[in-house]
Amino acid sequence: MLRKDRVTSETFVRRFLKEAKAIGRLSHANSVTVFDVGEDQGTIYIAMEFLDGESLQDVIESRELGSKEVVDLGIQVAETLD
Repeated sequence: MLRKDRVTSETFVRRFLKEAKAIGRLSHANSVTVFDVGEDQGTIYIAMEFLDGESLQDVIESRELGSKEVVDLGIQVAETLD
């Protein structure tokens, strides 16, 4: 759900919905599947696939990564964006 303090900006809401819809058109093993995007009773939301595990941010913050790990992550990100 979009945080309540962001809902006050119409520009931010439009961008959030636009980006969520764009993500919903993507299909890749390294990205979540977006099932729905919308608004319900003033709540702006994205309904997406639940993935169990660590986020990339958690991985980066939890330990020092070696160069091989950094390159591997970079390749995965590039393949996903491609």
